Amino acid sequence: MEDHQEILPGRVDRQGGGGSAALTASQFGLIQCNLGTALGALLLLMILTLASLPATAVPANCFSITSLTIEKEPNPTSPAGSFRVTVLPSGAIAGHGLCTESARNALDWVLRVRRLGVRGAEWVRVTHIWSGLTIRDVDEVFWFQGVDGAEYEFQADFLGSASRGWTTSYRSCDTDCPEVPDNPPVFAGPAAFDMSENETEAATLQASDPDTEDSVTGYEVSGGSDAAKFGVTNDGVLTFEVAPDHEKPADEASVSPPNDAKNNEYIVAVTVTSGTGEWARSAARTFTVTVTNVAEPPGVPAPTVTGTTADSLTVAWEEPSNTGPAITDYDVRHRAGSSGDFDPWTHDGTATTATITGLTPDTGYEVQVLAKNDEGSSAWSASVTGSTLPVGVLTLPAVTVTPNATPVTERSDAVFTVASSNPAPESGLEVTLTVADATGGSDFLAAAAEGGKTVTIPAGQTTAEFSVATVDDATDEPDGDVTLTVGTGTGYTVGTPSSAKVRVNDDDPPAATITAGTSPVTEGTAASFTVKLSTP
Repeated sequence: MEDHQEILPGRVDRQGGGGSAALTASQFGLIQCNLGTALGALLLLMILTLASLPATAVPANCFSITSLTIEKEPNPTSPAGSFRVTVLPSGAIAGHGLCTESARNALDWVLRVRRLGVRGAEWVRVTHIWSGLTIRDVDEVFWFQGVDGAEYEFQADFLGSASRGWTTSYRSCDTDCPEVPDNPPVFAGPAAFDMSENETEAATLQASDPDTEDSVTGYEVSGGSDAAKFGVTNDGVLTFEVAPDHEKPADEASVSPPNDAKNNEYIVAVTVTSGTGEWARSAARTFTVTVTNVAEPPGVPAPTVTGTTADSLTVAWEEPSNTGPAITDYDVRHRAGSSGDFDPWTHDGTATTATITGLTPDTGYEVQVLAKNDEGSSAWSASVTGSTLPVGVLTLPAVTVTPNATPVTERSDAVFTVASSNPAPESGLEVTLTVADATGGSDFLAAAAEGGKTVTIPAGQTTAEFSVATVDDATDEPDGDVTLTVGTGTGYTVGTPSSAKVRVNDDDPPAATITAGTSPVTEGTAASFTVKLSTP
């Protein structure tokens, strides 16, 4: 026999005797004491035998329950949420057959209650004992104080030496009884977002579960024509794997919803999951992320003086960094000395060199350059200085640099050729250089190999080689460029090209990492993992 626990919130009282007629027919069979007519001696022997049984030994066929009647707030003085539950028993009448008074007095009355529409609601039981009173075929009345507006189901049982079994459930509601909530999560907020180019975070998605027992457990990219370009965190932050470029749209054509390719509208579906175990539910929604343009003027040029005469200066520069539209023009200005207003010099088009004429011999000048595209102009560059030659002085040689072999594998030297437009004088021509390592996570040079360096072109020669040793390490890293740049110096001008790059290829295998997707997942559904290499 199970233990009885009086742990039900509220109050349960018993009212003996009397009762109302049953409204619901019992689904339990009526157990009756059927004692056929027998010989007097045999009957007397049976009675004497039963009389000697212990008080707790109750014959299995003595009592059953016919029905339960449930009344909600049965009278005007009943508090809100109260119920009167009437249990109608059936069985032998006192003094009849095998159901002796001592056996009947050992019976317990049991009622148990469970709230409807609440997940995980448990049956809570209360036992009432007759305390020696003679049980007859009368009703047993229980008063139960519940939650106002809530509905409940009830079951009853007799307990003696063994349980008779709980009746089927009797509900306090006939129709529209509350069901246990089990709803999927719901997305909130817009399904379309705008975001600026060159960023990775697209939006923070919002979702919740209408069931108070459940909360959102995670998000997962689950479809859409551009699904491969997105990721989403368990907090709902939707991001691009690579920052989009408005000038170079990469969105794919979509059938549902219909969308053209390469129009900066990216389609991605996200699934949100809530609850755990058997209560885990999910819902999907399709989002449109529109990438908007940001004004992106070019970077600032870095001009150098590449040639001088008695009345002219020639400057050159490389195309600066530019994430916006193509560069359409450069402006050039100059001034004598280091103060006063700059004078504009006419320069049309995208050529990266300009020769300023009509200057005063043997005079120092400053020159600045800016770049333009359809979205704006860069700032003026830092001033580059140069001096015109005295009248009758020959033009200085221009020094340039080019790569020898490219690419090379790490541990091999990056070799460059430094060249002068004229043969070097008897003392040789010392040229100032700057060595720069690769960027973007690559590191191919020892610290001592970087920074300012010099190379001397031998007397009478026009070229000299300059080698940069690369380091053979065990680190997987992206391929990158080692750059050598000619700086200003004595006895020469900086020509074009003034810098050169040698590509260095990494020779170490990429490292692989694996990360889990949404966790946990429900049994029977797919678990996802992402495997990523440190380099392509």
